[in-house]
Amino acid sequence: MNSINVRQPNFVFEDDLALMPDPDDSLYSAFSCSVTILAPHIERFLIRVMRTCSQNLEHGALRDSVIAFCGQEAKHLDNHDRLNEVLRTKLSDAGRQKLLDAEAELQGDYDRFFKEKETLFNLAYAEGFESATCAISLWAFEHNTLRHSQKPWRDIIEWHLAEEIEHRCVAYDVYHAMGGSYRHRLLWGCYGQWHLYRYLRLFGSIFLNEFPEREQKRNVLKQRGLSLLKKWMVTLGPSYSPEKIKLPEGLDNILSQYEYSRRVDRV
Repeated sequence: MNSINVRQPNFVFEDDLALMPDPDDSLYSAFSCSVTILAPHIERFLIRVMRTCSQNLEHGALRDSVIAFCGQEAKHLDNHDRLNEVLRTKLSDAGRQKLLDAEAELQGDYDRFFKEKETLFNLAYAEGFESATCAISLWAFEHNTLRHSQKPWRDIIEWHLAEEIEHRCVAYDVYHAMGGSYRHRLLWGCYGQWHLYRYLRLFGSIFLNEFPEREQKRNVLKQRGLSLLKKWMVTLGPSYSPEKIKLPEGLDNILSQYEYSRRVDRV
């Protein structure tokens, strides 16, 4: 039995926030910046989808898990929204406008998905996102990819990744409870992952053009990319279940640093 705790951290982002989380790894820094920009958009979409689905679920452990899932995502987007406000100020006028235009395009996609697509499509998209972020989180902790990231970048990302692992089962369980199938999940989950990757690349290119010139000593995505690919491919198999995932050592220690307001158990 796993528990989902809704914690209430409020990270502080000062005006002197570093544009590059790791000044010696521009690609991983661009990836980190892209993720924080994308986060509030996808999380608002996830909350809308899951809350809609919760109305069709019987009262019980799964519905309680959905409530806790939405609570965690709401706190994620709150902290990332505040981080992004400061981060955008670090860009040139042209770079900031390009980023805002790309964000508006992404938000338009999510508004259209929610209004026009079937619930099962949106759930498959959500599950594709959650399985991918769980794989990324497991990879990040296994290779300690955040060890060179500056504060508060490291803190917010570490907390966020840990909670992605904690609530890894919710979207998967809701998808199947609503009648989802493996083939449907594979098709539309992969579409969702491609859609997200396209925007991550777009956001990343904007940040790479804004980073100052500096010799790069690391490239963790290149050095550890094969490991990340293997973890993602596991999520595509018909026998995949997030419940079976072996949790990384020290996960509880990371999560215990943050106070929480409620606890919901998942059977």
